[in-house]
Amino acid sequence: MSRSQVLYIKPPVCEECRYEGYDAVKGFTLEPETWRGEDIFVPRGLQGLLVVSERFARFVIRHGFTPSRLTPTEEFVWNPLGRES
Repeated sequence: MSRSQVLYIKPPVCEECRYEGYDAVKGFTLEPETWRGEDIFVPRGLQGLLVVSERFARFVIRHGFTPSRLTPTEEFVWNPLGRES
């Protein structure tokens, strides 16, 4: 959480799901101990987003799957209301 830039409507109360709703995201980082090696998964607290592993991203690029848009987590931006994060 400290390395992610997620602007929450109110602070999350559940440490497991970490979801209380968010207004904006400007990059996020996964906690290494929470990832079990899945190639496609939903990160805690960011329900509605799909994250893929680097291995899966290379597979998509190598086989030319379109229209696939892959964004590194640290560059991901979602800010529909123009809020400051």
